[in-house]
Amino acid sequence: LDLLPAHQHACSDGDGDHTCSITHTPAMKVLDLCCCPGLKLCAIADLLEMKSSGDDDSSPIVVGVDICAQRMQICKKIVRK
Repeated sequence: LDLLPAHQHACSDGDGDHTCSITHTPAMKVLDLCCCPGLKLCAIADLLEMKSSGDDDSSPIVVGVDICAQRMQICKKIVRK
């Protein structure tokens, strides 16, 4: 799991547009705690996928968790879209 200082992974969703800046490393693993509704989770996954080399060994992994099962269901619906 890669730990990043806040300034390295800041995401803004003003006006529904996501602007993210992440220092990508090969095989990066990201854990999004309290991930509902899932918009930042999707934005981070999209950004890392664009920066990935495409190799299976270096593919990023993005995991979202939430303590509330109902909120997790909301997140799952958004991620599946």
